[in-house]
Amino acid sequence: MDKVVLRQSNFELLRFVAIFLIIFGHCLLRTGNAGVYEPYVQNANSVIGSFLYALCVIGVNLFILISGYFGIRRVGKSVIKILIDCTVYGLIAFLIGKMGGATEVNNVHGLHDFLNVIKYDNWWFVASYLQLVVLSPLVERSVKDIDYKSFSYFIILLCVFNFYFSWRCGAINDHGYNITNFIFLYYIGRFLRQSEDKKWMGWLQKYGILLWIASSILLASYFNYRFVNYKWTPTLWCNFWGYNLPLVMLGSVSCFAFFSRLKIKSKLINRMAMTVFGIYILHTSPYVSPIGKAMVQNLYHIYGLLIIPCYALSIFIVCFLISFPIEEIKRKLLRNR
Repeated sequence: MDKVVLRQSNFELLRFVAIFLIIFGHCLLRTGNAGVYEPYVQNANSVIGSFLYALCVIGVNLFILISGYFGIRRVGKSVIKILIDCTVYGLIAFLIGKMGGATEVNNVHGLHDFLNVIKYDNWWFVASYLQLVVLSPLVERSVKDIDYKSFSYFIILLCVFNFYFSWRCGAINDHGYNITNFIFLYYIGRFLRQSEDKKWMGWLQKYGILLWIASSILLASYFNYRFVNYKWTPTLWCNFWGYNLPLVMLGSVSCFAFFSRLKIKSKLINRMAMTVFGIYILHTSPYVSPIGKAMVQNLYHIYGLLIIPCYALSIFIVCFLISFPIEEIKRKLLRNR
């Protein structure tokens, strides 16, 4: 059996980076500079915006790579924790939406609608991650005592399936927003852990950031080339911004590898990183996100693209300040049990 690897602060810091990339990416999408919600119009803002989004699109993948690297244990406890967090932060988001005058909150009538604040149909990540948690014992068993050579062949076959049959042909896992891609990332995370003493991993750890930036430039360049030469369609963006796109996967693995070489030990970072899931729930809640969408669009039209990273950082800080005391209370309650 693999040795239990204790989480280090460098990975907890990476979780912070990942959630900020997710928030920043969502803000960029709402400016219309990635061709998702409306036809793509190529100009200076959209070219810069598409490059920035190419940097951000790896955020979700990083979370699953971390889970695969360390493994998911205590499945029942993990499921209960996720459900409790969704309930607590879902209710907080509901109250924030109530104070902000969100129409989604005003449409809530009665106890049944109020309890429906846990919007799993909107939180696709939560639903997919819950499935991954439940299936993780089977995934762990499939790689138990596997030798490195066999594991390498297995990863190659998974890459062929994911990049050609799934992403290229659009079968089963056409964009990566599902449990299939999460399992694929989980396996890759575990493979990276078993490759720590390999020369290629050392090279990737050393130049990971540069490779992440390079893959983002290539992705944004290809995106802009395609939209100049092909007619825009609402679903075409999946071919560029899907989480299972080869360039997105390359950027995800490269960034992850770079952080894995850092040697950081900080109890404060570890405690602060406990807020990441709460930040995600608050930011993506259907009772809060419409307010944020309207704000980011207004700011973008007034101040331009440069205001978006500042706005994303402010959202990150506000959600962190809400989540941190809640996580501290939970930590103290569990410690006193």
